[in-house]
Amino acid sequence: QVPSLQATSTFTAPCQVVNGRRDPTTGKTNFLNAFWVVPTGVGRSRFMSVAIIRKDIVPLGLGHVLLPPPRWSTNLGILKFTDQDNCLLISEQQYVLRAELAAHQAGGTVRRSQLYKYTSPGERLVAVLGRFLDATVQQMPNRRRGIEAHLAILDAGQGPSRALLLDRWAQHTAICPDSRAAHRNITALAWAA
Repeated sequence: QVPSLQATSTFTAPCQVVNGRRDPTTGKTNFLNAFWVVPTGVGRSRFMSVAIIRKDIVPLGLGHVLLPPPRWSTNLGILKFTDQDNCLLISEQQYVLRAELAAHQAGGTVRRSQLYKYTSPGERLVAVLGRFLDATVQQMPNRRRGIEAHLAILDAGQGPSRALLLDRWAQHTAICPDSRAAHRNITALAWAA
């Protein structure tokens, strides 16, 4: 009998998230997806990820073909995941920063739970990550000045355009050697066909 797998998401401070489907009796899994969200400045974070696959589940003779999976193929899955939220994050950024600045000027702090309503079970992880960011990001040196400068740029209409921020080529492919090489090879195959 095939065990019923449970989806698990684990957040480990300061910035690691691990997702997987585990056998509830053994805790074992065939595949994990781990990612790190590292704040790098006002309105910017570095997102890094890795896919982890158990070698013993790969059919004999195919390990050299399937493992490790090409990074560009893993990138496609991660980009599909992050693209779901990018539009929302870009649209809401100025409102979140204004709320944080207002709270700071009033002598308090803003909590993401005041700005977002986490209702589905899948958002528990996002809520935990939000609490971590609430406790740490606002402690960054010169955070208030950074927010003021960032908002001044946005208010003057000089910030990056929504089209640029959502441009997959500019935001990923052009700066990722693995994805750029895959694109080059696919383009060459298309020309040869």
